[in-house]
Amino acid sequence: MGLLFGAGLVGMAIGGMGIAPLADRLGRRRIILAALALMSAGMVASGFATSVPMLYGLRVVVGMGIGTVLAAMAALAAESAPAAQRNLAVGIVQAGYPFAAVFTAILTAHLLPVWGWHRLLLAAGA
Repeated sequence: MGLLFGAGLVGMAIGGMGIAPLADRLGRRRIILAALALMSAGMVASGFATSVPMLYGLRVVVGMGIGTVLAAMAALAAESAPAAQRNLAVGIVQAGYPFAAVFTAILTAHLLPVWGWHRLLLAAGA
């Protein structure tokens, strides 16, 4: 399980450092939407994974989307917010991910025994 959770972090590093900088050239909206599509596709595909290595690779893909969105949204918040509220705006954007992760984990703990991990990943991707 540690490898699977770590796969998401590897993907986040790739997305944040490798893909998100493209938003400066290609546009924030385009990159954010592409990253959301990448996350969703990776999540749906994860629901069909038949082996741990396949799931690992797909978790890297999902992480790439997450890392891209986090970095691009932080840059967008920094650009869009008034100077006096810039730090607060970026902080709120960055705080959204861990808050969502906690609430998702609580919900997943209740739904996992009922739905199973395949259906939960499909639902998350949808």
